Amino acid sequence: MEKRIKISGSSNLESLEKAIKSFQTSNINVDLQIPLSFKAKGFGLPTFALLLLFSWMRHKKGKLVLPVNDNIIGALEDFSKTFYGYLALFTVWRHCEIVNIKGASLKPYLRQFTSTMNTNVMAISTQDLPNNEIALACFDHYSQEKGLPYWFYDADYEFKSSPGGMDDTTHALFSHLAKIFKNRLVPAFAESATTVSNILWELIKNTHEHARTDGLNQVKLLPNTRGVFMKIHRSSRLNFLKDAENRGLSEYYLHFPDSQDLFFLEISVFDSGPGLVKRFLGKSWKDDIAIIEDVDTVKKCLIKGQTSIEGAKGDKKGYGLDSVLKLLSEKRGFLSVRTGRVWLYRDLIATPYIRTQNFNEIQLYDWGTNSDSDYTKFSNTDGTLITLALPLT
Repeated sequence: MEKRIKISGSSNLESLEKAIKSFQTSNINVDLQIPLSFKAKGFGLPTFALLLLFSWMRHKKGKLVLPVNDNIIGALEDFSKTFYGYLALFTVWRHCEIVNIKGASLKPYLRQFTSTMNTNVMAISTQDLPNNEIALACFDHYSQEKGLPYWFYDADYEFKSSPGGMDDTTHALFSHLAKIFKNRLVPAFAESATTVSNILWELIKNTHEHARTDGLNQVKLLPNTRGVFMKIHRSSRLNFLKDAENRGLSEYYLHFPDSQDLFFLEISVFDSGPGLVKRFLGKSWKDDIAIIEDVDTVKKCLIKGQTSIEGAKGDKKGYGLDSVLKLLSEKRGFLSVRTGRVWLYRDLIATPYIRTQNFNEIQLYDWGTNSDSDYTKFSNTDGTLITLALPLT
């Protein structure tokens, strides 16, 4: 008998955390029912739901269930055209059944829509994609031609060699995001373009180097999905405060004017790899290590060049997250990291970047306690989600 965990369209970050805990403690396979869309407007929600999906498929995989009674073509098409639906379907397509709530297979009906959506996403065909948001992903379980977009890779499927290689990618992403608020956002995008290109290059390169194999860098992970989700959030400061699910994020919004028309850019980089802690510690990782060791490991990942990971040729490789912190600080941004058993954040206005080689000097706050010394042991997730907020006003 299989258990079913249901994720509703009204889910928030807290309820998704509870769902992760629910299937992690189950001793049987679990079906996962996901919504056709999400109603919440806060930062990081659809990509946080991807972490749940990634962890489920690694450990308690049953059937992926879509909440339709019959094969309603319109509803399935709409789901396939959301970025969450697209990423979820392309991740699990070859690896589990996809059914409606009665158990009937939906793949014959979804296939026509998933193919079209992938073509549109890979081309960033702006007229055929949802407004105000955009996603690009690498699907390592498909062929290089199908799974590695040229927005991140060159003609030989080598990762772009410098941040400047992301300039065209950033321009295409911004062109899509700005098509509704073009007059308002063009100056802000022009000012932020180089910063975003550098951030994308560092974070996607990190997934290329560290998220395609297991924690020991020995086994290729299949299926495996990595990518970026970007969204324009526009609202009043009051509404941003109401939607914030964390005190640190609320305090971050208070740095900005009490305006009715604020713009923030969300950049969420996600992967279904082993997570920062497992990958960094390698053979030293144990499932009973103290939570402070997880936190300290993430801090070490934020120091330039500090990593125990060796590449295929034995060369030491840094995560590049030090550069991301520096860029975020310059742009008055906010950082959230959910990986393994930790969920950490930093307001780069309240605690600006300071170059250091001492991990104890890195300030990170716990999402649950809002403390930089009392850390919550969250349910373990596979993969890593790094979510950034950049003000555009």
